[in-house]
Order: sequence, then structure tokens, then C-alpha cells
Amino acid sequence: MIGRYAEATMRLTEGCSLEQELVVIKEQVQPAMARLKENDLVVQRENEELAHVEAQIAELQAR
Repeated sequence: MIGRYAEATMRLTEGCSLEQELVVIKEQVQPAMARLKENDLVVQRENEELAHVEAQIAELQAR
């Protein structure tokens, strides 16, 4: 009985520890994720500009 209680307590402690580690990891990853989102927006804008320029080139070549 005591063994089962000790085992259950250890599992609860490990679970809390894992949850705390997850919180820390999320906090550490947050700045990198923000930079990735910014980079995605930059790439998206540049792709739109490239598509616009390519359309202009195609229009000029068609003349």
C-alpha cells in the first residue's frame, strides 16, 4: 500500500516537473517563433513584389 502511494506521488511529482519544463521551453521558444513569423511576413511581401515584377516583365515582352 505504501509502495503504491509512493509510486503515485512520484508520478505526480514527475508530471508537475514536466509541466514546468514545458512552460520554460515555451517561454524560451517564444522569441524565435516571433522572428519566424516576421520572416514569413517578409518572404510573403517579397514574393508578392516578385510576382508583380514578373507580371510587368511578361507584359513588356508581349509588346
